[in-house]
Amino acid sequence: GDKEFDIGVVGGSGYTGSLVLDYINEKYPDLKVVATSRRAESLKNALKERKINAQVLPLDAADTSSVDNVVSKCKIIIACAGPFSECGFVIADSCVRHHTDYVDITGEPSFMKKLQTLSEKAEKDGVLVVPACGVDCIPSDLLTFAAARTLKSRFQQKLQSAGVIYGVNFSVSGGSLRTFIGSVSDPESETALQDAFCLNSPDDPVKPPGTKPSPSEKDVLYMQFDDAFHVWRIPNPLCFANSRVVRRSASLFSAKEDSMYSPNFIYTESGYTKSWSTALATSAGFIGLLVGFVVLKVFPSLKEYVLRKLPAVGSAVRSDIAHPYGRLVVKGQGDGGAQIETSMVFGDGYKATAVLVTESAMCLLKDRPQLPYQGGVLTTATAFGEILLNKLQSASDEIVFRITG
Repeated sequence: GDKEFDIGVVGGSGYTGSLVLDYINEKYPDLKVVATSRRAESLKNALKERKINAQVLPLDAADTSSVDNVVSKCKIIIACAGPFSECGFVIADSCVRHHTDYVDITGEPSFMKKLQTLSEKAEKDGVLVVPACGVDCIPSDLLTFAAARTLKSRFQQKLQSAGVIYGVNFSVSGGSLRTFIGSVSDPESETALQDAFCLNSPDDPVKPPGTKPSPSEKDVLYMQFDDAFHVWRIPNPLCFANSRVVRRSASLFSAKEDSMYSPNFIYTESGYTKSWSTALATSAGFIGLLVGFVVLKVFPSLKEYVLRKLPAVGSAVRSDIAHPYGRLVVKGQGDGGAQIETSMVFGDGYKATAVLVTESAMCLLKDRPQLPYQGGVLTTATAFGEILLNKLQSASDEIVFRITG
């Protein structure tokens, strides 16, 4: 039957959740929107102050009936409340049970792996579950898709490999930090980070989960010079999730007859810098971070202390970055040697995420019948592909796309 709301924003009082509500209010003011929070009253007041037209309902992920109450009333859920490994699954599971499509902004590979357990039911019941619709992992996934599509249409070649550099400079919100530190000592997170193909389809004939990565597919943990880009590759925590999602897209696509990806597709992604000294400092900092993780794992009480000291959920850590940006370049190579480059530049990562996840939800709301799959747990490239690419090219000044051959 008809549902009361077009979109439900779960985690509406969080930092990204409020940006999503702002973006919907400005760009799609006619939608019927409900926002949720554990603290419904304070969210109600905040929305009133910001003149945002949305209803408010309480939602506590620990209480299934409060989750079901919201989910059953919505056509689409945009989940913005992390850590997803703690509170995301109940929401996605409720979506599949209530025939409500689901998108989120996670960057946690272990959570995405867990979502795959819903795939069979989602496919059978025609529900789309699409995680990682923010700057984790849309830029990497869609730009690689754009490279594959262009190679096919211009040169009739499949995408053999994609080398990607992803530079970012923006502040981190309290929620993101919590997720990052919370994943310490979570065995599922560790397994996902150790397996480059953890999200691939289990029946992938070439690279099922557990496949040993080739040297160029290994995660970049220290500085390495890249001759193709003429930059130093450096670690970037975003790239761990991105690379696994892009490989999942290739794995899902390669099951199709007319796949644009080669079955032996090779994907490499990392941060980058032109400066040798910055590369050295970043590598040292990253190794320090890994050592810190080990220490937190050995001393759980220290981890609890650090979590208590973090900024509140809903706050950005630093707002003093004058020109926040993200820049991503994909160099794709076809199986016949043709080359293609796609790139994307965006401003603040959280604002860009609000645009990306909302436009993903709009694909479900406005273009549902034209989508290539009508159900299942998918990636943005496999679920939305071309349609989302077209939306984003005109969505916002926040995001700029380029394709050069």
